[in-house]
Amino acid sequence: MTSRPHDALFRATFEHPSHAGSLLRSALPRELAALIDWSRLRPAANELVSSSLGERRTDLLFSTALEGPGAGDGARVVYLHIEHQSRVDTTMPLRVLGYRVRIWERHRKRHGGALPPVFCVVLSHAAKGWTGPRSLVELFPEPVRTLAPIAAHLPRCPLIVEDLGRRADAELRARHAHPLPALTLWLLRDARSPERLVHRLLDWRDQIIALLDYDHGERDLAQLLRYVALVGSEMDFEEFHRFVAHHIPEVEAMTMTIAEQLCREALQRGREQGQREGQREGRLEGQREGRAVGFEEGRSQVLVQMLDFKFGPPTVPWTERLRRCESTSVEALIQRILTATSAEEVFADG
Repeated sequence: MTSRPHDALFRATFEHPSHAGSLLRSALPRELAALIDWSRLRPAANELVSSSLGERRTDLLFSTALEGPGAGDGARVVYLHIEHQSRVDTTMPLRVLGYRVRIWERHRKRHGGALPPVFCVVLSHAAKGWTGPRSLVELFPEPVRTLAPIAAHLPRCPLIVEDLGRRADAELRARHAHPLPALTLWLLRDARSPERLVHRLLDWRDQIIALLDYDHGERDLAQLLRYVALVGSEMDFEEFHRFVAHHIPEVEAMTMTIAEQLCREALQRGREQGQREGQREGRLEGQREGRAVGFEEGRSQVLVQMLDFKFGPPTVPWTERLRRCESTSVEALIQRILTATSAEEVFADG
């Protein structure tokens, strides 16, 4: 899991159409959900290129079709977009509109024809709930949007916000047949609060154990435990581990493995950081030494020019005589040349 654990857990769970379908079906208005053929839900490429050639990636994008006659017709295609937010973004309706426009542009380029509906669900686990705007029209000044002649021409583009802060545990469990999406939503909502996490852990014990009976259950549970470790502090995870060991011994060993793995990764990051700092220090030291050597060589060249000017061409090259005077600094030789009457007085030590 990456340095963005919320996004990593969200994507790992809901990139699978079956899990995304259960989330979307429960979040969309019932009348809208009833019109969608959930058996045809498929991932859609979510890299959307803007007119400035800057790539923007939606969190998760799926395509399907409407139920009923002609459901196989391309004219009945529907896009469903899930955008994950761990905190409130007051520009969310504008961002989503940008995504919609690029989805439409790409669809028209590839398929032509009419524009397909695009519905966006914002999955929020902001600490204090979703307090941001829920439609594009809310971004316009209130005096403007309340004037009927103007308001009639303002785009609304409503968001469908699934606010986990408003969902009870029982709702999360009832909406998802598979334990993984329900456990994921619970942890996205509660894992940042150690007290709330431990307080509700026993209520989720059955789902945790049930997950182990599914295909890839151990991998999925390890992913959930790793998320808990990453979003909490070391002390928080130690408390969580003790509670798990006492109340859910079936997964205690896995919890310990995650803790040990994270310790190893932390040590490795420390070593790599130390190596980078050592290399940087080495480069700086090398630069300092190089400057010093270059400076000394420059002074030696000045000394040779002064010797030539004062005493004329030598019988033995000045550079050779300089090498013989290693015990005498260039600075001292320069001072001597100012008062010396012969080269032998300058090189008295060599």
